[in-house]
Amino acid sequence: MEEILNIEQKEIDYLKAKDKRMSDLIEKIGKIKRICIPEPFTALCRNIVYQQLSSQAADSIWVNFNNKLSELTPAAIISAKKSELKAAGLSERKIDYLNNLSEAVLNNQLKLSKLGEMTDQEIIEQLIKIKSILKSLEINFHHIIQQLLYIFGR
Repeated sequence: MEEILNIEQKEIDYLKAKDKRMSDLIEKIGKIKRICIPEPFTALCRNIVYQQLSSQAADSIWVNFNNKLSELTPAAIISAKKSELKAAGLSERKIDYLNNLSEAVLNNQLKLSKLGEMTDQEIIEQLIKIKSILKSLEINFHHIIQQLLYIFGR
């Protein structure tokens, strides 16, 4: 389930008071809505799917991908036929990345339930151990870390 990260007005006012340039940008752009996904596996999958795509294309593929699966779980991804995932709009490489992530979770190489107890550096070290995932996540790595920090209340 996707949530919108809600930034309180007092936090916005604080930023505006601290930095004139930031204040000008906030006035010009307005409030930014940022999607946060509270479930780590879903957040990681979404970041793989969205990598290097326009928002509109990624949104469409994300919906199609979710519709192809009975539920978004590691087991469901691994058991899905590659042809079905390709029909959803996923590239061969992204399918491989999703399968690698799913296998890492199922084999306890990546213990999602333990991420909240880890330091930021430990989370990064866990993610980069997964075959191919670092290549997939290089562009969005800081965004992913921010989402994981939000999920675990940091």
